[in-house]
Amino acid sequence: MSFGHRRLFDYAELLAAMALWGSLYPASKPVLAQLSPVQVALARASISFLVLGALVLLRGKGGQTLSELRHRPWPSASLGLLSFLLSSLLAMLAVSYLPASVVGMVTATSPLWLSLAAITLRRPADSGRMLLGAGIALAGVGTVLFKDGVTVVLAGEGMDPRGILFALLCSLVIALQVAWGRRVMVGRDPMVVTCLGCGWSLPPLLALAAAEGGMDSLFALSGPTLGIMLYLGVGCTALNFVLFNHALKRVPAERAAAFQYLVPFISALLAYAFLGESLTWPLMAGGLAIVFGLVLTQERGKPGG
Repeated sequence: MSFGHRRLFDYAELLAAMALWGSLYPASKPVLAQLSPVQVALARASISFLVLGALVLLRGKGGQTLSELRHRPWPSASLGLLSFLLSSLLAMLAVSYLPASVVGMVTATSPLWLSLAAITLRRPADSGRMLLGAGIALAGVGTVLFKDGVTVVLAGEGMDPRGILFALLCSLVIALQVAWGRRVMVGRDPMVVTCLGCGWSLPPLLALAAAEGGMDSLFALSGPTLGIMLYLGVGCTALNFVLFNHALKRVPAERAAAFQYLVPFISALLAYAFLGESLTWPLMAGGLAIVFGLVLTQERGKPGG
């Protein structure tokens, strides 16, 4: 595969991952009416672990998985605790206190932390363009979510301080997760690492669920809610992280993270397609700003960089 085709494939993976990620917040809202944030995080990690474990075995990667577990457990364990424990739990806690669109807007700020870190630590030649692109994309996020985000803030409706805190912490954890994932994925199979990461997150999540009073609610879900929960576990967790982690093997972390600016816009498009919500001019203008800012963040100071 040529460099150009490989780059297009990497970006296609990132776009698919963002589409799944964009559906996470609205899809998890009805589930949180029946389950606690800890139970949702536990169910997501458990379903993902079972699905990925089966695929790993079918691909004949069982030996490689055992080798990673026995000789190099720390990389997958640390990534799993960031991704499937902290990030997942903080996201579900935030959605339980805030509108899903507001959570999407706040967590979409995570690429800013990576861009600022890259500029501070490495001072890339295109740092000015990266900051400009990040700022334009973030302004687009605000425009897309103006009605559901900024107006809600000004009116003081539904903006629980705990939700804002959880969403901001989630944004920081996502930035750390992307930066660390870039290092962890070098020379490793993304599916194996993601599967092990899910497994490492299960003991602490089980302990938290037991401290909450057990898992009886998980076994009493209605049919539709169970279907959504399966989608959250397979699509928004297993497939999402495998695609994103695979792309991280070749795409720099700050550039991959910039794709997260698309998450709120994708959520709005899904709401239009499946919920009948209108596509307003502010939403369309914000979407164009997101895409334009994203393009700027993908520019490179050096052709081979």
